[in-house]
Amino acid sequence: MTDLTNGQLKWIDLLKTFGLPTVLLFGLLIGIYKTGVWTADNVALPLVSQQVQFMRTLAASDVTRNELAIQIKDNTLSTNRLVIENTATLIKLHERQTLILDTIQKEHQLTREMIKSFAEGGGEK
Repeated sequence: MTDLTNGQLKWIDLLKTFGLPTVLLFGLLIGIYKTGVWTADNVALPLVSQQVQFMRTLAASDVTRNELAIQIKDNTLSTNRLVIENTATLIKLHERQTLILDTIQKEHQLTREMIKSFAEGGGEK
């Protein structure tokens, strides 16, 4: 028995004390525990940290998109204001042109009436 190491002697002592099924269950539980710790360290933690990094990047891009949307909205409102102002100016110009055209038409009508009256002999006095 001198070939057995200290760790092997502990398992044999446990086997004598608790019996084979209990020692196998205990060994299985230790294996599951070590597998769980390894999986957490080498799989779960890197996966969670990458997910957290992705979520932070996504949140930052949402902020950027929101800022761009606000700028687009502001630019659209400014453009709409300019269109409204220009439309109002065009309406005023159209009204002025209409008044000028009406005045010209009235003057033209008066001129025709004067010419007609002159031609009929109304100009001889």
